[in-house]
Amino acid sequence: MGSESEERRSAEEEVILGVDGGTTSTVCVCLPLLPFSDNRQLPDPIPVLGRAAAGCSNHNSVGETAARETLEQVINEALSRAGKNLSAVLAICLGVSGVNHPSDQERVLNWIRNIFPRNVKIYVQNDAVVALASGTMGRLHGCVLIAGTGCIAYGFTEDGKEARSAGAGPVLGDWGSGYGIASRALTAVMKAHDGRGPATMLTNCILQSLGLSSPDEIIGWTYADSSWARIAALVPVVVSCAESGDQIADEILSNAVQELALSVKAVVQRLHLAGEDEKGTFPVVMVGGVLEANKRWDIGNEVINLILKAYPGACPIRPKIQLGGQPLPTNHKEPSPYMFGQKLYTLSLKREKKREMSHPIHEANEKSPYGNLTKEAFYKKHNILHQESSFTNAQNLNIFTQSWQPNDPSCPITAFLGMIHGYTSESGWLFELNAVAAAKSGLFVCALDLQGHGLSDGPRDHITDIQPLLDDCLRFFAAARARHPPDLPAFLYGESLGGALALLACLRQGAAPWRGLILSGAMLEVSRKFKPVWPLEKLLPAAAYVAPAWRIAITAPPGRRSYREGWKRELAAGSPSRRTCGRPTAATAQQLLSVCECIKRECGGLEVAMLILHGGEDVICDPEGARRLYEAAASKDKTIKIYDGAWHQLIGESNEFVEEVFYTVLTWIKVRADLANIN
Repeated sequence: MGSESEERRSAEEEVILGVDGGTTSTVCVCLPLLPFSDNRQLPDPIPVLGRAAAGCSNHNSVGETAARETLEQVINEALSRAGKNLSAVLAICLGVSGVNHPSDQERVLNWIRNIFPRNVKIYVQNDAVVALASGTMGRLHGCVLIAGTGCIAYGFTEDGKEARSAGAGPVLGDWGSGYGIASRALTAVMKAHDGRGPATMLTNCILQSLGLSSPDEIIGWTYADSSWARIAALVPVVVSCAESGDQIADEILSNAVQELALSVKAVVQRLHLAGEDEKGTFPVVMVGGVLEANKRWDIGNEVINLILKAYPGACPIRPKIQLGGQPLPTNHKEPSPYMFGQKLYTLSLKREKKREMSHPIHEANEKSPYGNLTKEAFYKKHNILHQESSFTNAQNLNIFTQSWQPNDPSCPITAFLGMIHGYTSESGWLFELNAVAAAKSGLFVCALDLQGHGLSDGPRDHITDIQPLLDDCLRFFAAARARHPPDLPAFLYGESLGGALALLACLRQGAAPWRGLILSGAMLEVSRKFKPVWPLEKLLPAAAYVAPAWRIAITAPPGRRSYREGWKRELAAGSPSRRTCGRPTAATAQQLLSVCECIKRECGGLEVAMLILHGGEDVICDPEGARRLYEAAASKDKTIKIYDGAWHQLIGESNEFVEEVFYTVLTWIKVRADLANIN
């Protein structure tokens, strides 16, 4: 008992430090350890135990001694305000401007090693790296643009390649930075004063801002203290003059926009983030005071417009963070080094206990998706509000429905997700776990049992017409969306037959109602191994007409080749609401093949954003159908991932694989929902 109490007390005292070291200011936050291996979302807002701020820590700007002293100051002050000492620190992550080379990284590491005990884990990165992680749920993929006192563009590919542009300081051409904008404005004032340039409103406005009476005094003011942040503080004056119609100020800002966009383009081109056709999707995280002017002359939005013109698949993200319940400006990213460092720390511990994942699949066993918990306890643990309902459709059938959302009124819903299950499943159990994973990320999720499936009425395994099923989906999703704001971004997710229905919904409704479409193992082409045995395939139309309810023989039972892991096959088969036996009727088989042909004919008109996921060894729905859809669809925002070796049901693979797939899905939704909210 005593040792358990000591361990509990020790865990409560452990902290992690995050340092955001910029050219303008340096902030350190002290927060409790919230391991990523713990099966819960990080609290929102994250509890801040202590916070301290100081000046510049970029050694290129203020020198090594001043930079080191600034870092030591904010670290000690943050710990003091948290009531902690150095022995309580498990790890510290520093995102520091000016760390541009391994030698810079080693320099800062040596500074920090001299402060902490030997067992403390220390991570040092350029501030751009942790800024990128702040907008991509901790993953290093995509591009980040920072424009504050200085500026830098930095990018990573999924396989770890990286590239940077700008960030070398004002002497070497960072003209999109706050310093670059302000220094050009000061130059314009001096040119106007000398008669070497046109008159500009900047002269009087800058003099008034600095409390000077003549442009001649600007010379002394500039060289008395040429720190970058002091010069960059004049950016708001330049923006104000541009908004008032000053042509010189407008040209300065326009040039800065061009420079910033070029920095992003350089990174994208070097890493091929947009793909060969330059239309692929990738996140662009944007942080820094220059990009968040919140004025009529909005530099950030102008940069976004230029990026999107070159790369229509780019997904701009502006992270928004709260600390201690107090909202911070959107350019504030100070928790991100903590978040990034915490993740690095957790992954580096290599504890014996298996890492728990955010997807609830790891709690399931062969008997229950809820593991050893009751259904009620499961939802309480995950803090998800789960509701069940039903409606009567046009055929007078009772259609069962479910919904999931965060059970926290203070947590805003970021997007709507309608989910459609496949032919051999229903909206419960394994499919339900996917819905819970999505709801945990802040989505409102809803699904229905298709006719003849799960708890809905209708003949089992017998689909004589696909249209009533599609009508049920559209009616249900429309009613569910009507309970939310009309501008809430909406997405469709479909598995197997549900993927085909989701596609048909977009073909019928067009792209307008839906922000994006996610297809997992979609039924776009029935595999040869799943088609009726020869010669029945050729006689199927006649068989469907003469004996529509006759259950046909197929080459391989679908259940055995849907889920790779045996315990998941057992779990799927044991669902109490499962009604499908897997062998379709002749009419059903004819309908499924007809749907595939319809999609093949009409998919060229699809303009909705699409994420296509498919197992490379799917012997039920041929992955060639997924590839054909990707090539044919007119969408300018489309991504395809064929997972080598994976079977039909992606959730039937290893739990680690499921986690990776749903990270892809939820990140894809997040970046498009953020873009919709920006626009």
